[in-house]
Amino acid sequence: MDASLDTIRHQMVQLLPRLRRFAIALTGSTADGDDLVQDTVERALKNLHAWEPGSRLDSWMFRIAKNRFIDTRRSAKRGKTETIETADEYAALDGERAMQSHLTFQDTAKALQALPVGSVRQWRWCWWTACLTARPPISWKFPSAL
Repeated sequence: MDASLDTIRHQMVQLLPRLRRFAIALTGSTADGDDLVQDTVERALKNLHAWEPGSRLDSWMFRIAKNRFIDTRRSAKRGKTETIETADEYAALDGERAMQSHLTFQDTAKALQALPVGSVRQWRWCWWTACLTARPPISWKFPSAL
């Protein structure tokens, strides 16, 4: 084996901890980062003839890792297709959910119409307070004056 190839491979091995940290930072996961490092080293070894001696090996390998990460993300976005049957199931679920919401709204409107006027005001106050605070009021007791 050529001495220069041994030197390059030795430099690659020394780069692995830094490359792994970089890959984990890119992917956000140790497992995905390790996969990216493996893919990067494989690509670097296959394309070692493209690396220009005298240039920085670490920059070249980090660039390979970044490009592989981007390629993987793009292919994952493109691969998110679903069959027509699955889309029909989602449409049915959305239709069912819409119908349930509509029926719940109708039931709530009927219940509000059956309440005395003072109770409706108190309900509106609670609803408005919940909307303003983006959460239900801590106490569901109605204020005495509305």
